[in-house]
Amino acid sequence: NHSTHFRSDTETTPLVTDPQKVEVPPYLPNTPEIRDALARNIDMVNEQDKAVAYILGELEQDGLTEETIVFFLADHGGVAPRTKRYCYEGGLNVPFIVHFPQKYAHLAQRPLGQPSQDLVSLVDMAPTTLTLAELDVPQIMQGQAIFGPASITPRHYAFSGRNRMDECYDLMRTVTDGHYRYIRNYMPHRIYGQHNSYEWMGRAYQSWQTEWLAGRLDQTQSAFWLPKPAEELYDLRKDPHQVHNLAQNPEEQDRFRELSAVLDQHMLETHDNGFVPETTEKKGYFVSREPGVYPLDALLPLANRAIAGNAENKEQFYKLLSHHNEAIRYWAAIGLLILQDSLGGGMIGQIRQCFLAETSPSVRAIQSEILLNSNQGREAAPWLAATIRNPADSTAALAALVAVTGSRRTQALAIKPAVEEALNAKNVPTTLEGILMLFAVKSAAGYLDTVLAGTYRPQGTIKKEDPSAMFRSPAGQLLFKAMGGMPGNPRI
Repeated sequence: NHSTHFRSDTETTPLVTDPQKVEVPPYLPNTPEIRDALARNIDMVNEQDKAVAYILGELEQDGLTEETIVFFLADHGGVAPRTKRYCYEGGLNVPFIVHFPQKYAHLAQRPLGQPSQDLVSLVDMAPTTLTLAELDVPQIMQGQAIFGPASITPRHYAFSGRNRMDECYDLMRTVTDGHYRYIRNYMPHRIYGQHNSYEWMGRAYQSWQTEWLAGRLDQTQSAFWLPKPAEELYDLRKDPHQVHNLAQNPEEQDRFRELSAVLDQHMLETHDNGFVPETTEKKGYFVSREPGVYPLDALLPLANRAIAGNAENKEQFYKLLSHHNEAIRYWAAIGLLILQDSLGGGMIGQIRQCFLAETSPSVRAIQSEILLNSNQGREAAPWLAATIRNPADSTAALAALVAVTGSRRTQALAIKPAVEEALNAKNVPTTLEGILMLFAVKSAAGYLDTVLAGTYRPQGTIKKEDPSAMFRSPAGQLLFKAMGGMPGNPRI
């Protein structure tokens, strides 16, 4: 729930739910802060119930109860750690309750008043609403109607994923058949628990990381702070918290291969744009479908090879650093970064030559991280510093900040003045996207600044940009309006 982050009083108001009675998932440590967050989440759900009752009461007062089909659903938000932003059931399996008045009961296509085991995706909401309103569903929509006058074809699979979230680069794709969930991690070299300023506003994340740094976590609780496996498979019935990865289990290989193939097919059919480097100029639904711009049929197998971490592929990845397509070069570079420890000095020298010739900031950022981790980073550090301090290109600046943060930082101190400069820069973007990117840059710079200074603490204060000037700008007003104009209002 966004309220638990935006409202300063949320974590200090009296609790209704007893923290000692909540169930702590096995992947979280049993700390007072974790229990408090779980209890507050229950309290906010109960507050939401009151808000829904208010809306239903308005319908009744207006005489519209028997004329209105009501959808009650949540987005993938959450206050508890490892829910929102992660591809587990805690973040993806959201509530969905539908009320059909008697005159429209036939449109439900299911018995009323009973739970349904059908798979449903949030992308189904738009085509369903249009169908119920007897309007045409555009071909561009991925979802399918789950209610309506025509017969309903049930889903066999539901798909989801994540891309960059604020300042944290990550890429995951997942599919479930309702019994199993398969997850593919395209950034396995990054830990799950990358520092995110929004998440770390909550004391639960702070507490979890404190326990990790103190060495007080068991193996299950520690997994969040370690590099990810490339692939995960969970039996949702036997393992509701998804802590027992079955991807390497010989008895589950048929299901593993089935879901992996289904995910590949879906990504190709939907022309999944997740492999496009953010700094590229040619991106978006229509542009990416122009001939030669985004060769997903080549990119998908390349990315799948990259995350496999097979050292036999490093020569192929190196050769692809000279490919004419930016996305191909980007994923070849990620493949080499994942294989960092198996690269010899000769190959790192060749990567350095590619870095010097590279024109894409996204590709250069990945290459520079490889060089920073070696003894051949003398050109990488100045480029990273110049890119970080350039306010005109916040997308490139963020890519550079992520590279330094993800590196072993043996040569990163030379970049600290640029990080401080980016953190203290006073500029107000003129677009909504620009404001969101600047927030990401400031958050990444604030965290990296404390890490390089040796002053980072999970509960510590990280210097942040005062957002008031940005919110007063025309673009900031659009953002503020999109947030409801009042962050934290439980009725938004």
